This record gives sequence, structure tokens and C-alpha cells, in this order.
Amino acid sequence: LPSANGGSFATASFKAVIGSSNLTPSTANPQVYPDVTSADHGCHNIGNHYSTTTGKFIIPVTGVYFFHTSVLFQSMGSGDSMEVGFYKTDTDGSSNAVQFCQGERKDYSANSTSYGDGYMHGEVSSTGYFTAGQAVYANSKRSGSTPVIHAGTNGSGKKFSGFLGYRIG
Repeated sequence: LPSANGGSFATASFKAVIGSSNLTPSTANPQVYPDVTSADHGCHNIGNHYSTTTGKFIIPVTGVYFFHTSVLFQSMGSGDSMEVGFYKTDTDGSSNAVQFCQGERKDYSANSTSYGDGYMHGEVSSTGYFTAGQAVYANSKRSGSTPVIHAGTNGSGKKFSGFLGYRIG
């Protein structure tokens, strides 16, 4: 897209989904979604700003960005809870991570979703103004039983869990 001063915006867009194996969420670290190449799921990593190793998206150009994450937990039981949110770091991309958006926070209730007993879905979307060099990442937490993020697909083969983002302007 051409900018007002005759230059061009740096393209920055990604969609990463869970791979073929279940994931274990971490209470303080980025949730790493390793698949940015599956065409069936619309995956991409334009500009290579999302790392499939760290789970972090490094802001390439200061501006406004949109992020969304969706997580399907499995093997939930009585007394379990889940939470999803977004974090950002300082412009060095690694220090002083702070939560900038709290998503869904729910306690498990048997047969409370259309996914079946033992499953719970959470998601969050947010926009924000970020400075070049900052890292943004999705985090999902689960308390109670052993945490598991479901790697399966729905009836049409689409992944339930993933993270995406792009520059708005």
C-alpha cells in the first residue's frame, strides 16, 4: 500500500496454527504455534516477523496492529479454569513483558460447549499501537488438571487453535 509520503508500508501479517501434536500451555511464556505454512488453514508469515520457535511477533514498523488468538483446551475437569490474553515486551523484544489484553477467563462446566465433555474454548482479539522492536505474543493458561491444547480439527479439517496478527496502519 502506498503511504502518504510516497514510500510504502512494510507488509506484516501472519497466521500460525497448532501443529499435529497437542501443546502444553505455559503460565508465563508465549504459546508457540508452529505451523505457518499450511495452505489449508490460510497460514502465512509475510515478512517473517512471527517466530515459530519463540511464538513472538516482532513489530517491524511502529503503528497500529490487530491480533487474535483462539484456543481449545481438552481433558478439562471439575475445578479447572482457563484464561487467554496478549502480552507485549519493551522495544528490545525480550524484557518486561506486560499483559495488554485479557481475554476470556472461564471455569470449566461439564458439557458446557458444543465440542463435547472435557473441552473448553477461549479467544481474544485486540488492536493496539506498538513500537518497532516490541514483541507481541499470545498466552494461554489453565489451572487444575494437566494442561492440554487440542491439536485436532473440526469436521472440515480446520484447526481450532492458533494466533494471527497484521498491521492496520
